[in-house]
Amino acid sequence: MPIHTTPDHQQHLLHTRCTDIVSVDEVCVYLKTTWLDPAVYGYNQLIDYTAADLSQIDYGGLMTIAAESAKVYSLDPDSRCAMLIASAEQKRMADFYINAKSLMTVPTREYKSFTCREEAIEWLTEKHST
Repeated sequence: MPIHTTPDHQQHLLHTRCTDIVSVDEVCVYLKTTWLDPAVYGYNQLIDYTAADLSQIDYGGLMTIAAESAKVYSLDPDSRCAMLIASAEQKRMADFYINAKSLMTVPTREYKSFTCREEAIEWLTEKHST
């Protein structure tokens, strides 16, 4: 699978790296498997899309992923998710996904996209109130 996750238990952070071609089905499987682990509840997440080929995911697919993500109750709505992106198209997709998530009728965590890994990590690890 082109989605690889490494937990950082010290920082309560999941590092997720997407490589090669990523499909809607793979993302949905990832959501259902990774976030069922109670050991990572409340963790923030950095998703690195910089090496991913997202050409198989259209805007309808992003809506599907947002809907599937809304079904995963093991995601802490007080956590944050930073998306590391490398192109204007990935930025458009990230923005669309963030908007799609805001349309879901369940609490959702805070999302933001970045082009700089260090800025993303800083945002994820800073203290915040919800």
